[in-house]
Amino acid sequence: MDEYRLWSFIADMNNSGGITIVDLWLWFKWLFFYPGDYVVNLFIYDAGTEPEFKAILDFFEIPRNDWFGGWISGIASLYIWQALLQLLGSISLFLFSEEYRKELKNRRLEQE
Repeated sequence: MDEYRLWSFIADMNNSGGITIVDLWLWFKWLFFYPGDYVVNLFIYDAGTEPEFKAILDFFEIPRNDWFGGWISGIASLYIWQALLQLLGSISLFLFSEEYRKELKNRRLEQE
Protein backbone atom coordinates (compact mmCIF):
# COMPACT_ATOMS: atom_id res chain seq x y z
CA MET A 1 0.00 0.00 0.00
CA ASP A 2 0.99 3.62 -0.29
CA GLU A 3 2.46 5.85 2.40
CA TYR A 4 0.10 8.67 1.35
CA ARG A 5 -3.03 6.89 2.60
CA LEU A 6 -3.86 5.95 6.19
CA TRP A 7 -5.61 2.61 5.69
CA SER A 8 -6.35 1.76 9.32
CA PHE A 9 -8.62 3.85 11.51
CA ILE A 10 -6.97 5.95 14.20
CA ALA A 11 -9.18 7.90 16.60
CA ASP A 12 -6.72 10.80 16.91
CA MET A 13 -6.38 11.47 13.18
CA ASN A 14 -4.57 14.80 13.51
CA ASN A 15 -2.13 13.51 16.17
CA SER A 16 -3.03 16.30 18.59
CA GLY A 17 -2.82 14.04 21.62
CA GLY A 18 -6.58 13.80 22.09
CA ILE A 19 -9.84 13.48 20.26
CA THR A 20 -11.22 16.86 19.19
CA ILE A 21 -13.93 18.19 16.88
CA VAL A 22 -11.37 18.31 14.06
CA ASP A 23 -10.98 14.54 14.36
CA LEU A 24 -14.71 14.09 13.65
CA TRP A 25 -14.29 15.85 10.29
CA LEU A 26 -11.19 13.79 9.53
CA TRP A 27 -13.12 10.58 10.38
CA PHE A 28 -15.80 11.57 7.87
CA LYS A 29 -13.21 12.33 5.18
CA TRP A 30 -11.34 9.08 5.92
CA LEU A 31 -14.55 7.04 5.58
CA PHE A 32 -15.88 8.93 2.54
CA PHE A 33 -12.66 8.65 0.53
CA TYR A 34 -11.90 5.03 1.53
CA PRO A 35 -13.69 3.35 -1.44
CA GLY A 36 -12.23 5.76 -3.99
CA ASP A 37 -8.77 5.45 -2.50
CA TYR A 38 -9.10 1.68 -2.72
CA VAL A 39 -9.99 1.96 -6.42
CA VAL A 40 -7.04 4.29 -7.03
CA ASN A 41 -4.80 1.85 -5.16
CA LEU A 42 -6.08 -1.00 -7.34
CA PHE A 43 -5.25 0.95 -10.50
CA ILE A 44 -1.81 1.98 -9.31
CA TYR A 45 -0.51 -1.14 -7.61
CA ASP A 46 -2.71 -4.21 -7.96
CA ALA A 47 -3.82 -4.06 -11.60
CA GLY A 48 -0.29 -3.97 -12.97
CA THR A 49 -0.93 -0.57 -14.55
CA GLU A 50 1.42 1.30 -12.24
CA PRO A 51 3.63 2.92 -14.92
CA GLU A 52 0.74 3.83 -17.23
CA PHE A 53 -1.51 5.21 -14.49
CA LYS A 54 1.33 7.15 -12.92
CA ALA A 55 2.22 8.56 -16.33
CA ILE A 56 -1.36 9.78 -16.83
CA LEU A 57 -1.45 11.41 -13.40
CA ASP A 58 1.97 12.96 -13.98
CA PHE A 59 0.80 14.28 -17.37
CA PHE A 60 -2.09 16.09 -15.68
CA GLU A 61 0.38 17.29 -13.00
CA ILE A 62 -1.48 15.65 -10.15
CA PRO A 63 1.01 15.32 -7.29
CA ARG A 64 1.43 11.90 -5.73
CA ASN A 65 0.06 13.02 -2.36
CA ASP A 66 -3.21 14.06 -4.12
CA TRP A 67 -3.83 10.60 -5.57
CA PHE A 68 -5.44 9.48 -2.33
CA GLY A 69 -8.15 11.76 -0.98
CA GLY A 70 -8.08 13.94 -4.09
CA TRP A 71 -10.66 14.62 -6.78
CA ILE A 72 -10.16 11.29 -8.58
CA SER A 73 -10.76 9.40 -5.37
CA GLY A 74 -13.64 11.72 -4.49
CA ILE A 75 -15.49 11.08 -7.75
CA ALA A 76 -14.98 7.32 -7.44
CA SER A 77 -16.10 7.41 -3.79
CA LEU A 78 -19.19 9.43 -4.68
CA TYR A 79 -20.29 6.86 -7.26
CA ILE A 80 -19.52 3.92 -4.98
CA TRP A 81 -21.40 5.43 -1.99
CA GLN A 82 -24.33 6.32 -4.27
CA ALA A 83 -24.53 2.75 -5.58
CA LEU A 84 -24.22 1.33 -2.06
CA LEU A 85 -26.97 3.58 -0.69
CA GLN A 86 -29.25 2.75 -3.62
CA LEU A 87 -28.64 -0.95 -3.05
CA LEU A 88 -29.38 -0.64 0.67
CA GLY A 89 -32.50 1.39 -0.11
CA SER A 90 -33.75 -1.23 -2.56
CA ILE A 91 -33.10 -4.04 -0.10
CA SER A 92 -34.87 -2.20 2.71
CA LEU A 93 -37.86 -1.40 0.48
CA PHE A 94 -38.07 -5.06 -0.47
CA LEU A 95 -37.71 -6.34 3.10
CA PHE A 96 -40.20 -3.91 4.58
CA SER A 97 -42.74 -3.95 1.77
CA GLU A 98 -46.26 -5.15 2.40
CA GLU A 99 -45.97 -7.82 -0.30
CA TYR A 100 -42.90 -9.32 1.34
CA ARG A 101 -44.64 -9.44 4.71
CA LYS A 102 -47.64 -11.15 3.17
CA GLU A 103 -45.39 -13.71 1.49
CA LEU A 104 -43.63 -14.44 4.78
CA LYS A 105 -46.97 -14.80 6.52
CA ASN A 106 -48.20 -17.21 3.83
CA ARG A 107 -45.03 -19.29 4.14
CA ARG A 108 -45.46 -19.53 7.90
CA LEU A 109 -49.07 -20.60 7.49
CA GLU A 110 -48.07 -23.23 4.92
CA GLN A 111 -45.45 -24.66 7.26
CA GLU A 112 -47.95 -25.05 10.12
